[in-house]
Amino acid sequence: MSGGFEGTVTETKENYNSHICYIEGVKCWADEARFGGIVVETMIDDDLPNH
Repeated sequence: MSGGFEGTVTETKENYNSHICYIEGVKCWADEARFGGIVVETMIDDDLPNH
């Protein structure tokens, strides 16, 4: 019941097992939101979000 999320490589349709993703060339961190849904944050200087 905890939910979760899954990433997929657009070009190959393969599963992508990482929170790091790229959106329009911008390095981001994707994670499950506290009350459902997905949160995506940009990564500045390769810092991970404080979780």
